[in-house]
Amino acid sequence: MKKKYYLFFALVPFFVLSTCEKDDSKETVCRVTVMKIKSGEESDSIMYVYDDKGRLIKTELDENWYTTYQYGTNKVTEKSYADGALSYTNVYTLDFDGYAMTSTYTKAGNADPESTTTYDFDEDGYLISTTEVDEDDHTDVDINNYEYEDGNLMYKEHIHDKSAFYSESEYEYYLDKPNKFNNRYPYKGKQSVNLTKQMTYTSGTINRISNYSYDINKAGYVIREIETIGTIIWEIEYVYDCN
Repeated sequence: MKKKYYLFFALVPFFVLSTCEKDDSKETVCRVTVMKIKSGEESDSIMYVYDDKGRLIKTELDENWYTTYQYGTNKVTEKSYADGALSYTNVYTLDFDGYAMTSTYTKAGNADPESTTTYDFDEDGYLISTTEVDEDDHTDVDINNYEYEDGNLMYKEHIHDKSAFYSESEYEYYLDKPNKFNNRYPYKGKQSVNLTKQMTYTSGTINRISNYSYDINKAGYVIREIETIGTIIWEIEYVYDCN
């Protein structure tokens, strides 16, 4: 169960809530410390830890399933652990604006990277493409393309020619609900400016629609998110620390 939640929520949008009053002398920053996840009778929690600069340094499902993040000069090193053992290392090299130029993915126990990914951003800092190339087979290329409108991600295209895989994702937004959450991974580009209303995923014969609804406090911040996929409902609540 823990593995199922950990893998699923590594792929979905991450929202950060501010539930604190704003100090007149400085802006209040609130960061999630626990994300509580429930679907049917199953539930779990993911914990988040930050350094004194507000950067994410650890994501933890339990003491044996976690990911750490280390920050160096123009570099971020991500290490993921499964069942207490190192699973993989991903090293991001950043440009002068703090955005990823490349990343190298290395499985635990291997001396050389398995793949290298290059990143491309538009002039506003939004990610517009990623290209992952297998180090042992340079014809094995995995591509993601992204399109935006008025600061919101509207379309994603995923292409993997070697396996003949192709998928499309289209997004709709609540234009009256701003996305007021801070970004866990700023080196991967800016977030959409509004809250997601619906995502339609298409691949081959698969057509999956995810609908999103939110409980929002008086300050405009989400206190609960509900994702509905057919008859499946995911409910997410957040615990935050504000300073």
